[in-house]
Amino acid sequence: MACESSSYESVFTNHSVEEYLSISSFSSTELLTAEESLSEDLQTTEEITTSLNMDNEGLTAEEKQCRICFCFESESGDEKLQWITPCKCDGSMKWVHQKCFEQWIDFATVNQKQMCVFCGFTYQKSMYIKPISKWTLPPWRVLLQFGCDILSTINVFSLPLNVLRGKRNILWLIIIFAFWKWETYPRIKNGRIIKDILETTIFKPIIISLNEK
Repeated sequence: MACESSSYESVFTNHSVEEYLSISSFSSTELLTAEESLSEDLQTTEEITTSLNMDNEGLTAEEKQCRICFCFESESGDEKLQWITPCKCDGSMKWVHQKCFEQWIDFATVNQKQMCVFCGFTYQKSMYIKPISKWTLPPWRVLLQFGCDILSTINVFSLPLNVLRGKRNILWLIIIFAFWKWETYPRIKNGRIIKDILETTIFKPIIISLNEK
């Protein structure tokens, strides 16, 4: 056992001496050169990191994109195209060409003409009277909506009497009243029942952009 212990100690001692000699064999000039090289590498790494951060800031900078025609501001050939933000949508849905939006509004449904289906914001408008030569009849969709509003309102006030007389089922009264409350009444309260007709016949509505405020 004593022989084995002395052999282990001899091996450990010899290895330690060789390691010490290999480290101490570097001259002060070589160590200084290695330190300067490491400092240059660290500086280069810092410059690359700074450059990448600047590139990322450029990529994340907001660029306007029309949510209807999908054109970016940098791709628009016509500099006179006006950009608007008609609602409170953000990101790629925030900006739209005013011309594109007005064309889309012409073909939109009655409810889509009044509010954004994504964020629920009610469009703010300014009204201008059209020249008499451009006055038109209301579109059939507006007339249909107006007819439904009038018919449901009449039924709400006439059905209770018919239910009392036994001519109508109370379940039918509940259905008509629920429809009137959730669909017709908000339109009457906001004046939409009349405004929809005026906006499609005599007046021209212009959407007010939120970024102009």
